[in-house]
Amino acid sequence: MPDRSWKVHLCSIILAVMAAMWLADLYLVVTTPPTMAEAARAAGKPFDTRDRAQVLADLRRSGADACRSITPIFFLETDGLTSGGKKLYPLGGISRKLTLGNNETGAFGIYTSDEHGFNNPVGLHGGSLDAALVGDSFTHGHLIEAGSDIASWLRKRGVTALNLGMSGAGPLEELAIMTEYALPARPRVLLWLYYEGNDLADLSRSSTCPTMMRYLEDEYSQGLAHRQAEIDDALTRFVEDGERKARALPDRDESRAVRKSPIVRVLKLEDLRGRLDVMRKVKATEQTLSLFRDVLAAAKRRVERTHGKMVFVYLPEWYRYGYGWQKHESFRDRRKVLATVAALGIPMIDIHETFSGQPDPLSFFPFRLYGHYTPEGFRLVADTIARRLKEANLEATAPGRSAP
Repeated sequence: MPDRSWKVHLCSIILAVMAAMWLADLYLVVTTPPTMAEAARAAGKPFDTRDRAQVLADLRRSGADACRSITPIFFLETDGLTSGGKKLYPLGGISRKLTLGNNETGAFGIYTSDEHGFNNPVGLHGGSLDAALVGDSFTHGHLIEAGSDIASWLRKRGVTALNLGMSGAGPLEELAIMTEYALPARPRVLLWLYYEGNDLADLSRSSTCPTMMRYLEDEYSQGLAHRQAEIDDALTRFVEDGERKARALPDRDESRAVRKSPIVRVLKLEDLRGRLDVMRKVKATEQTLSLFRDVLAAAKRRVERTHGKMVFVYLPEWYRYGYGWQKHESFRDRRKVLATVAALGIPMIDIHETFSGQPDPLSFFPFRLYGHYTPEGFRLVADTIARRLKEANLEATAPGRSAP
């Protein structure tokens, strides 16, 4: 009779390993931080517990012409929309529209979009600009109360700043938005806000979209600044079609998501796998890093052709402080990103240096939890940018412009 003892031992080892993993996941489930709503309640602070669909319905019932924020990533899979028989890839939202964002700090972000669908007062696109900002949701400011985004804080400090941030945008979308909306405005400074949490991953994602890749061509443009009526019509139909078919637009309101049963989470090792995914410090491929360099080089070249200056702003994520990885230069390819920026000769403002120099960096995140920055955090970012621009004399007058 064959000896099956090794099979018994192997099964015992596998069961022991699985039991250890389940126990580890159980520990993570038990110690899982509260949701933002729970944290607010514990701190005795108000928190709007409605979901976004409810808020939108309430706004419309009150007579407001409102819609959810619409961003370029909605159209990646389809490579844009069809408008009048022609392809169109919108990069902003619907113009002059009450726009509903998300809720991380207790109240939903709500703003009226400008003439090109971005989070600004109307009229900035046609005036003299000190700075234009491109970036993702950290720049967009759709998760916080109106007037608390970085551009708004800069304007309060005397810097005429145009916010061209869009939630979910990566470097390719930012290059596209810069090309279509920032360059025609000829800002003195183009602020490229880079979020270390997902910008390289977003770049890899968007590299499969033909229209986004075309923006690497120096002469390519859709002429979007002169097609707003067409954009508004296409986006309005997009929203109405989605609502008519009862398909909700992508909703990233993760702070308000209903949690799965703890038993299901443990059996699937969901919390452990999520933690390991972050701890692995996933590296970008050399192909993505090379594309990142090409995107920045194209952006710098185009900004300088308009006699402006490009400045790279490095925005750190919660995990750097929440997990105590402040000094890990390899986390999120930080060292490689900074080296790429330096090699291109692009001035840089490192907000990680600003946050890590504060007594309690986690205080700049809502209820000290994973998410975007608090209004105070965004104000500190704006203060740092304004100070560094002044120190570097980047407010200097460019040819044909008056001094700010």
